[in-house]
Amino acid sequence: MSLRGPGRLRRGRLFTISAGLRCSGMIADYDGLYRNAYKHLLPGGWFEVRDHDLQFFVDTQGGDKEKEEETGSKDKEEKFVTLRRWEKLMAEAAEKFGKPINMGAKHKEIMEQAGFTDVHEKVFKICPDLLSYH
Repeated sequence: MSLRGPGRLRRGRLFTISAGLRCSGMIADYDGLYRNAYKHLLPGGWFEVRDHDLQFFVDTQGGDKEKEEETGSKDKEEKFVTLRRWEKLMAEAAEKFGKPINMGAKHKEIMEQAGFTDVHEKVFKICPDLLSYH
């Protein structure tokens, strides 16, 4: 299925399963993408989306006090401020380019608005020690 719009997909062509993988920063019209995907799926068909956000979160549960003292929390704090600035600049640039990032938390709602039912969302935590890497 084409991501460029309705003209790229032949009329009447239907699919049982389709997928959008890591689309952040590549799609200008998510509403149109999901409407098009829904329109071209056979009844009972699946559309799977795997995407990410370029936002980082701190896991405050189960912190290792000894490790934190070793690495220096001030150093981590400075890295985190720099990381937050980078996140903000990346999101602003993507918006100006017309292809937003950080869409991960929005896919479910947009898919439901396009007509999808029984939409499931799974959020995975990755790279928990990011700020300790040098």
